[in-house]
This record gives sequence, structure tokens and C-alpha cells, in this order.
Amino acid sequence: MLYNEFYVIESLVSAQFKTRLPFSSAASTLTYKASYEMHHILRIFPQSLFIFFCISVVLPSVAFGFDIYVETNFKGQPDFEKYGLKDGSTHLGAIYETNMFGKGRGPQHQFLPPKERVIEFTTRKYANYIGLFVADIESWALTGSDKKVSDNVKKYLTVLEWIKSAAPKATVGYYGKPPIANYSATQKGQDHKKYQNWQRNNDRIAPLANAVDILFPSLYPVNENRDGWVRYAIGQISEARRLGKGKKVYPFINPRYHSRARNKFGLDLAFDPVPQDYFLLQLKTLKQYADSVVIWDWSGRPWNEQEPWWRATLEFLASESSLPNNP
Repeated sequence: MLYNEFYVIESLVSAQFKTRLPFSSAASTLTYKASYEMHHILRIFPQSLFIFFCISVVLPSVAFGFDIYVETNFKGQPDFEKYGLKDGSTHLGAIYETNMFGKGRGPQHQFLPPKERVIEFTTRKYANYIGLFVADIESWALTGSDKKVSDNVKKYLTVLEWIKSAAPKATVGYYGKPPIANYSATQKGQDHKKYQNWQRNNDRIAPLANAVDILFPSLYPVNENRDGWVRYAIGQISEARRLGKGKKVYPFINPRYHSRARNKFGLDLAFDPVPQDYFLLQLKTLKQYADSVVIWDWSGRPWNEQEPWWRATLEFLASESSLPNNP
């Protein structure tokens, strides 16, 4: 058994045994007894004898009420399902601009992609798919003049219609919108003019919020300010809930800083790893305010179990798994 697997399992069992909190009310007695037995058995028998039992009994309840989707392509990455996480390759469908327009960027990205290309790709991969589906188009700005915003919203709605026709059972949303990402507005508070202007801009894209099935705001950190990030997350999620009118909110976070991130001295933080304590703060904050979370990293670099985001995720699973969700 891998050390990481044992770390999570033992931590979960120990926490469950000490607190006597059930993973679910329907199985409180069984869970407590199982936790009690495993707490002692893990110290008597070889770890490998209990991998199947621990995975099947403990880990499926790791994030009860709060799912963590891991959409990554690390070389040699583990089976995330064994940790009670949802592997994006199975549970999160996706279509990117490269799938719609082809490789490279050019003026064609300002217009609708070829309908047949979008439908062919989506049908081939997701015709019978049941689950979350994210469409990632970042070429059509949702700020500026009313006409520009209206025209781009229509393009988003058109592509959304194509996707839904090709994958009718999928739960579809757009990466990063709505709402419009606005870090500075979220730092001001809801009574501030800047925050209210942001809300009015979001109201212009309300038709998009009405059309999607789920909202995927992006919360990649743009600086090292932990308190600022918490305000940013709460503000974005609050706007997503206002616009979504009851729809689920699954923010995207990343193990690395945003491509435009800077530290307080103005030095570049782009793609630097997010420290463990910072990533843990993000998970805990989203557990409190969001419905679930998507961890995304498509860098393709070799898997490293010591990366800060992964250590933070293991710590989160060990410390938070038995707590009820509080959306």
C-alpha cells in the first residue's frame, strides 16, 4: 500500500474514532463500530491486507455531501477514486476551443466555431454521457458595450444549444462564467459602488446563467493574499448563486497560481505552486460555501506526491471528511 493511502485511511479512522461522528446518520452505529475495529486492526496486521476493506468502507464516504473532482493529466498520477475523489476522466466531460476550432489561435475564434465540428466531437464522446460537462471558451469577452456583450452571449447560447443537442443527458456549464470574474469588486463589499456595478454587468449575461445547468466559476489565486482570496471566492460564489437561482455551483481551482498572478512586490507568480496551507484554505472555504469543487491542472508534468496541493488535499480529506456540507 502506498504511504499516502495509509495516511488518509488511518487519519480518517482515527478522527472518526476519536470524535465518534458518523459519516452518515443512516449508518452511524455501523460506522462507529467499523472505525473502532479498524483503529486497532490497522496497528496489528500488515497494511496491504486492509487496502480493499479500507477503500470500500471508509473512502467512499470521504467527502460526504461535497465532491472533489480532479481533472488532471499528470504523468503517472494515482487512481484518485481510491481516495474518495472523483476522477475527471470519468466524471467530468469537457470540450475546449481546440476541439471546436482546431489547434492554434486566429481571427476565427471571434466567430462561432463550425457547428458540425462541435456536434461531431460531442456526439462521438458524450452522446450517452450522464454527468458534469464543462465547455471552455475564453475568446468571447463578456465586458464592454451592451452590443458586444449581447452578441457574445448569443454565441455562448448557440454553442450551448449544440452541445446539449449532442449530449442531452449531460449537466452542462461554462468554465469561468457566469459570473464575470472580478477580483477587485469582491474586495469592496456589496454596498460599494464597484461591487454593484459588477452585479449590473453580471445581469447583462443573465440569459447565459438561465440556460446553463450548472455554474463553474474560476477561482485560481491571483496573488498571495489569503484573506483576499476568501473574499474573492465568497463574492464569486454569491453572484453565481444569485444568477443561478438554485443551480449548483462547482468552482474550479488550480494547484498553481493564475497566469497573471503577482506577489505584493509585483513579482511574477505565474504557474508557481500554491503553498499547502493556501490550497487547504481554498478547499475548506469551498466546502463551506460551494456545492463541490473541481481541481484542474493540464500541464502534463510528472506526478509528485509531495506537491503542496496534493498534501493539502490529503490533509483536507483526513480532517474534514466527516463534517456535514454547508453550502
